[in-house]
Amino acid sequence: RLRAKGVRTLLVCSFTVEEDLVAQLALSSRQADGFSADDQEVAGEVAGMLGVVLHQARLRERLEEQQRTLALLISQLPDGVVMLGQDNRVALANPVAVDCLALLGHGNLKAPLVDLGGVPLATVLTPRPGGLPHELQTPGDEPRLRELRARPTVGGTDQAWILVLHDATREHQLSRSHEQ
Repeated sequence: RLRAKGVRTLLVCSFTVEEDLVAQLALSSRQADGFSADDQEVAGEVAGMLGVVLHQARLRERLEEQQRTLALLISQLPDGVVMLGQDNRVALANPVAVDCLALLGHGNLKAPLVDLGGVPLATVLTPRPGGLPHELQTPGDEPRLRELRARPTVGGTDQAWILVLHDATREHQLSRSHEQ
């Protein structure tokens, strides 16, 4: 078909990543030997650049899909999950955590976290002996008992904390009724 259209030279430059073909650039000429060595080199470089752009776009797509999946998973957890940035501001929080933080007196998620339920943040971030969680009581007519576990993040350049808030009210009520 190409010959019928007068094509006498075809230059195809491929770009692969880990043996997977990512992109191909095809150039045609109506002249025999229509591409010089310099032309071929430039075409190869352009194919490489296009390949990198396409590969990065595919990686970004996969990363965004993984982020959506992780966000969906975290939003469905029965416990509150909070990530505090190095400035002690809430960087991420699932819906359960947002509600729990408000009950514990931290309704403004843009403000630095200073305390939770009257317990200073420094205390909350200090591990308890035996790995026991911190216990926080929500105020009100029907107080709830929240168990809080805090862990520093591993890796990354900035110090951050992950807080897990578990509503242990029912468990403690059952435990007390078994003791009686």
